[in-house]
Amino acid sequence: MLGIAKTRGLPQTWEELPKKDLFNFLALEISVVQPSLKQSTSEKAIEYRASYTQQPPPKIPHLELALQDLLQIEQQERDDRSVNKLINFQKRRSIYDVISGLLQAQQDPYIFMEVFQIKQFLAKFPRVDAKTLQRALTAES
Repeated sequence: MLGIAKTRGLPQTWEELPKKDLFNFLALEISVVQPSLKQSTSEKAIEYRASYTQQPPPKIPHLELALQDLLQIEQQERDDRSVNKLINFQKRRSIYDVISGLLQAQQDPYIFMEVFQIKQFLAKFPRVDAKTLQRALTAES
């Protein structure tokens, strides 16, 4: 997400950003980030899940939601089902469903096609070597 604290917490970088790029970033943030802030987290999750299931492979699963699902299953489902301490197979099945969904997403190959306009846009950005990047990160901390 563009508006996260880690992005905002780089004051020296923001000062050096050309005004044109800053304007483009703010316009993008207003059109993408702010509308999504009006939705609650659960509404976003419901919307994401509905969209995810309808999309054909390949898909990129939202790992945070999968981990939340696993945590919720662990906290809400008992390990045993009765006084006899029988195994709760429904809990195990739910865990399997989440993990197998993540594994299946890794099996579907991604076919990336070159998009000339994107390649041309990205080529305009200056290249940053590792030493310059390290110096910038050190200056920000």
